[in-house]
Amino acid sequence: MSSQEPQPASETAPPKLDPTTANIGLSALAVAAAVGFYFGGGALRLASAAVLLLLPGVLIFLVNREPLLYGLIRPKRDPRTDLDFAFFACGAGPLLGNLDIHFVETVKMVEFAVLIGLLCCVLIFGPARKNPKFWSTIFGMFFLGSFVGWGFAATLDSAPDRSTPAYYTAMVEGQYETYHRGASYHIELAPWGPELEPQTLEVSASVYRRASIGVPMCIELRLGLLRVQWYQFVPCEDETWQ
Repeated sequence: MSSQEPQPASETAPPKLDPTTANIGLSALAVAAAVGFYFGGGALRLASAAVLLLLPGVLIFLVNREPLLYGLIRPKRDPRTDLDFAFFACGAGPLLGNLDIHFVETVKMVEFAVLIGLLCCVLIFGPARKNPKFWSTIFGMFFLGSFVGWGFAATLDSAPDRSTPAYYTAMVEGQYETYHRGASYHIELAPWGPELEPQTLEVSASVYRRASIGVPMCIELRLGLLRVQWYQFVPCEDETWQ
C-alpha cells in the first residue's frame, strides 16, 4: 500500500482593504471630526479633537507602511491613492474650530507648531521625495506640515485642558471688517490681565456681533495643556470678573 504524507494546510493571507475604500473612509472620518469640532461642544468637541489629533499619525503610518498603495502630494498620473484630502481636513478642522481661541504667548505656540510641523515633514519625506517633481513636493510637504502643526498644537493645548479658569473683562475700543475672499472680523481690546498692550484680534462672526465699542467683553483664561495660556470670550455671568 502506498502511504500518503499529510499535506500542510494552505495558509492564505487575509485580504487587504481596498486603498480607495480606506481613503474614502478616512476622509469621511476627518470631515466628520472637523464638523464636530467646529460646531460641537463638550464631549462631542473633545471626541472630535481626539480624532483630529490621532488621524494624521494613521495617515503617515499608511504612507510609510504601504508606499506603493498610498501617497501624499503625488503627481496626477500616479496610480496610488492620494491621502491629501484627509490630511488637509485634519488641519482645516482645528484651524476653523480654534478661531475663537486666542493665546497670550503666540510666539511660544508658534514654536510648538513649528516643531510638530517639522516632525510631520520628516515622517512623510521618505515617500514624498520619490515624486518626480521634487521642489513642488517639498513645497506641498511644508504646506501640509505647517497646516497640521498649528492645528495640532492649538488643539492639544486647549481642547483637553481642564485647568481652573480665571475671568477678566476687557473694554472694546474698536471693531471692523475686512474683505478678501470672504469677510474677516476684528475687534480692538484695551489692555487686560496678562495682556499689557492693546490688542487687535480676528474673531468669528458670532463674537463680532456680540461686541460693541465702549462695552466690556468677558474673557475666560486657562493655563493650557502645553502651558501656553489661552482664552476665549464667554457670556458675562455670575463669575468673579477682574
